[in-house]
Amino acid sequence: MQEYENKLREAIDLLPARRRKVFDLSREEGLSHSQIADTLGISKNTVANTIVEAKQFIKSYLEKHYGLAGLLVLLAYLIKEK
Repeated sequence: MQEYENKLREAIDLLPARRRKVFDLSREEGLSHSQIADTLGISKNTVANTIVEAKQFIKSYLEKHYGLAGLLVLLAYLIKEK
């Protein structure tokens, strides 16, 4: 499982700085969109759009670089966050 987490972290680390910050605050810190918006001085819509963009990049990156294994990494992550 550590290998999968490393692949996921690799993709997250490639996100632009602001997108990575928003994603980490949401997924790692568990902050709501409102809390992230207040913390970073941006709108809730910007937070939501940024998270969607981050997820799309991560999915695409894992799929491109790791094929089916990358999609399994993403699936395991999504299940874990529930």
